[in-house]
Amino acid sequence: MAPGDSTLALKETYTFDDGHSDVLSWTIVKQSVTACQWREDRISGVAKGEQAGNAFHWIYRRAVPDKDGKTSNVGFEDWFRLQEPSVVVAHASMTKLGIEVARLSAFYRKI
Repeated sequence: MAPGDSTLALKETYTFDDGHSDVLSWTIVKQSVTACQWREDRISGVAKGEQAGNAFHWIYRRAVPDKDGKTSNVGFEDWFRLQEPSVVVAHASMTKLGIEVARLSAFYRKI
């Protein structure tokens, strides 16, 4: 977030191999120079994270929808790294029952 900004909206859409999708609509609120709170309908409470240099790290749990409409409670550990003013690289580790079940890399470009 740019200096002086305090809230950012981020929308993500994921399409899974079986054809179902998941849409995340985040509201990110800057708490201090290095801390933010992230809110989204499928997380319990508020996700909190910390920034250091060009990196931002946070951990949270989220109810991820399955194809049949049920949800799975999944843990996430995300790292975001600013590569240039309009490009962010994200890496996520996903866990179920404490075991890593997936890794994800994504690239975000401000448009």
